[in-house]
Order: sequence, then structure tokens, then C-alpha cells
Amino acid sequence: MSTASEPSSGASVPQPAATAEELRAALARIAPDAVPTFDAERATAVALLRSLEARAARVTDPAEARAIAAEIGHILDKAAAEAGIPHGGAR
Repeated sequence: MSTASEPSSGASVPQPAATAEELRAALARIAPDAVPTFDAERATAVALLRSLEARAARVTDPAEARAIAAEIGHILDKAAAEAGIPHGGAR
């Protein structure tokens, strides 16, 4: 297992908890210029999930409900993989 390299300033940044806020705080310390991109991508992902959840609440067709649930699952799986977080959606 490799360890994360320390920033060139010599300041150590501990591994953040696997939450969006902790990851954002760590990013703000080591790459503050990347925070706006993080925030924009997070807002887009949350908006998409909320839209899918709203559709799922209204749908009456079981096949469409399954498709929506699968799309939500794929989004969560991808986010977990990108963050290095174990997630139960392995396929």
C-alpha cells in the first residue's frame, strides 16, 4: 500500500474522512484552486440525483422505476470508486 505524498511545503495533510465536506476541506488545504471545480461537480451530481429521486417518486411503471434505480446506483458506484470508498454496488 502506498501512502500519499506530502505537499512540497512539508505540511502534512491527514487522510480525510470519506465525506464530501471532509474531502472538500482537505482539497482546500492542498489545492485551493480546485475547490470551485469540486463544488460545481458536486452541485451537478446532487442536482441529477435529486431529479432522479423526484422521477422515482412519481413513476408508476415498474420497468421505469428499475431503470431509475439502476441509474442512481451507477452514479453512487462511480462516486464511491472515484473517492476510493468501498461501496456495495460491485457488479
